[in-house]
Amino acid sequence: MEVRITNYGGIITHLFVPDAHGELADIALGFDSIEEYTRGHPYFGAIIGRYANRIAQGRFELDGETYELATNDGANHLHGGERGFDKVLWDASSVERERERGLVLTYTSLDGEEGYPGTVEARVIYLLTDDNELVISYRATTDRPTHINLTQHTYFNLAGIGRRDILEHRIAIDARAFTPIDRTMIPTGEIASVEGTPFDFTELRPIGERIDGDDEQVALAGGYDHNFVLDGASGLLHRAARVVEPESGRTMTVYTTAPGMQFYSGNRLDGSLAGKGMTFERRTGFCLETQHFPDSPNQPSFPSTVLRPGETYESRTIFAFDVVRALLIALLAGSSWAQPAMAQTDGLNERPRILSVQAHHDDEVMYAATLYAISKHLDGEVDVVVITDGSGGYDYAMLAEPIYDRPIAAEPEARTYLPAVRKQEMLRGGKIIGLRNVFFLDEFDHMYLLDADTVLQHVWDSADVTRRLAEILAKGRYDAVFTLLPTEDTHGHHKSASILALRAVEQMEPTDRPAVLGGLAGKANETLTFTGLEAYPLTRTRDAAPQFTFDRRSPLEVDSLLTYQIIVNWLIAEHKSQGTLQLLVNEWDLEHFWLYDLNDSAASHRAEELFRRLAEWRP
Repeated sequence: MEVRITNYGGIITHLFVPDAHGELADIALGFDSIEEYTRGHPYFGAIIGRYANRIAQGRFELDGETYELATNDGANHLHGGERGFDKVLWDASSVERERERGLVLTYTSLDGEEGYPGTVEARVIYLLTDDNELVISYRATTDRPTHINLTQHTYFNLAGIGRRDILEHRIAIDARAFTPIDRTMIPTGEIASVEGTPFDFTELRPIGERIDGDDEQVALAGGYDHNFVLDGASGLLHRAARVVEPESGRTMTVYTTAPGMQFYSGNRLDGSLAGKGMTFERRTGFCLETQHFPDSPNQPSFPSTVLRPGETYESRTIFAFDVVRALLIALLAGSSWAQPAMAQTDGLNERPRILSVQAHHDDEVMYAATLYAISKHLDGEVDVVVITDGSGGYDYAMLAEPIYDRPIAAEPEARTYLPAVRKQEMLRGGKIIGLRNVFFLDEFDHMYLLDADTVLQHVWDSADVTRRLAEILAKGRYDAVFTLLPTEDTHGHHKSASILALRAVEQMEPTDRPAVLGGLAGKANETLTFTGLEAYPLTRTRDAAPQFTFDRRSPLEVDSLLTYQIIVNWLIAEHKSQGTLQLLVNEWDLEHFWLYDLNDSAASHRAEELFRRLAEWRP
């Protein structure tokens, strides 16, 4: 993967990403020369500031004083004005770190620039990682109260620019609400549900499926040009969107700390601009602009964008690129996006679909070898739900403080920094064992008690977690759900995660239920038994002894000296902030699984078939 950036406007001029066959293509609309950018363009690839998106009537009031801004979008102010951050020269320096390299851009926006109060010191860091992630970090300070809202405005076409429009791209947006607009593209102030509207992208859908319908909001913008209210907690890294281009197999997943994201479907591209040997026709590129909400300075019900002296504005967005496997590409390229029934053998999907429901960002290490084998050897699809925000257990993070150069081993700093750190660790580690999706629910990571009642009744919103798990289960149509076995001596978070997973499965129609298993690692010479938690009958198991076992000591390939333990150790190494906790994990040889009583005979049979296939594959 390759990215090219100029310090004029901080513009991403080129972005080369491999497809499913390893062939690179530029997926960013733009030009080949700086001169072409200086002639004017619709913010191709640029840093946007001081305020991304629109401010009504080009004015706002702050601390009793009214400020007048340029009106460069009809009667409104757009993207920082006539000469926003997209049209200035930034100071640039290169940076290189372990597994990532990039560019540090800095710019001083003087008091009164484009009508904004205060001198703002802005910094944007672009980092390209070895995992094909483009990480963008924003930072700003001010000497007077002002408003700040920075974003990045690349127009993407995952097919490769010049190949085709973006209407067959599939997009999923992690948002159950959006902000409707008026005829001048300013939010009305309403937070509206996406349910039953063309804005419902809670599961993958073609961009063009409903773009030319008679919905009033779509008609006002000539397509999509709306702010989505993201489900994740603002200030913490969470997934915002996933895009799949069916023919090339390229995928892009967006993670951000921002509360909103503008989805723009390139409606105003009209063929009048040309660059890189092509003309930019309507809807040949789309933007996913992570941001605060439009017109927030005039909308008191929206999250605040005020920045005051002594405060620091910080935001982070990650564009993670990957490819989908050939079978999934074939399904996505079909005429309909209704998920077809997967071919099944003895009740188990030909490509097994597994969901791991866990309290923390590293719990999958308990059965990581099994997940790896399902993903890599059975060509399965493995997703993970992480319920907590990862802000607890900070005493385990002592060894990682020099790595992250952050005070993450004690409160209160740990509560601020650890969630983002552990999400990144989870995403990097997930690539090792082949995770497809990671769902972050961001419930509070309370102190580590053995009591599940406290967590379920006073710490987590258990009803909401169960509902969200039920939604994930319904959409994923999983063959099996793995949970950490909730033994008496495990922490209340782990017990609670298993209990809520069981509750969510119990609510499903019996014919739709996946098999539910409790997993636990152990040493080969020890005997493990479990029958369930007395206070929670739902956790009862079929037998006291585990029904299935996966041996980490098995060779990865025929005649290989490497065993599955190397996968576990590699995964542990990625979970750096859990360093001291993981000392025990690589001492365990076996991964055991119990079937919960909740499973009927059909579900139990699917579990048996899953482990039979694993046993048959292994050399």
